[in-house]
Amino acid sequence: LSTVTNISKHTNFISGKAHYKNTVSSNNENSTHHTTISRTNVQNGAANITLLPPNYCLHVFYYMWYASEDEDGKYSHWNHEILPHWDAKVINRYPKGHHTPPDDIGSTFYPKLGCYSSASSNIIEIHMQQLRQARIGVIIVSWYPHNLSDQPNSNPPDQLIPRLLDIANRYSIKVALHSEPYKSRTPLTFLQDIKYIHANYGNHPAYLKLAGLGKSRKLPVVYVYDSYLSSTTAWAEVLQPNGQQSIRNTAYDMTVIGILVKGSEKSSIIKSG
Repeated sequence: LSTVTNISKHTNFISGKAHYKNTVSSNNENSTHHTTISRTNVQNGAANITLLPPNYCLHVFYYMWYASEDEDGKYSHWNHEILPHWDAKVINRYPKGHHTPPDDIGSTFYPKLGCYSSASSNIIEIHMQQLRQARIGVIIVSWYPHNLSDQPNSNPPDQLIPRLLDIANRYSIKVALHSEPYKSRTPLTFLQDIKYIHANYGNHPAYLKLAGLGKSRKLPVVYVYDSYLSSTTAWAEVLQPNGQQSIRNTAYDMTVIGILVKGSEKSSIIKSG
């Protein structure tokens, strides 16, 4: 992966323009990039922003399922269902129903940006700045296939991925998708998801690509949440080289990262491919 070895930046919020210079070293070749980014609509109260070099070994989860009344005409996820207490003996002592934003939200902490909309380009821009200030290089984005979402009133996150990739690219942030366990997801439906991701996002410069185990070719990366919901045998059909529907050594090959809940599941992850 490319490593930013030097960075200097000057921001002028009066003119709404930000200028910064990256010196990038990749495969022993040095190249310099000058980038001008419009900040006309960004309001974060900061006169100067220091963009630190991104560390591509730092991956954080990023969720684009938040909606606001001002931006989207409705709340989503800020008004999440109140999760019941795990102890049935005391469950009735706690409130039920849904959170009621903007004062009561489904979060332990109240965001500095308020009950924002994930669809806002300004919000995405500020998030990318915050990531760079924390030296985070990769975001893992909760994802459902085209036109699907986790809740009936939520906007399908796939619609926002092109916008996210373009903005992330301006900040040298890499993006990987995180396949959520949508209804009826199987390794075979996941195979169709892989083909969709390859066709629509795999060639974008912001999409994360890594060399898998024993591979020299860098492949697009996808995380799989709750991968244990399907059997090792079923995953192997798609992810092992000898599987009947294998993606290995094809145009759809990918670096796939499953979830490890227990240490005893390590062998299952490996056998799955």
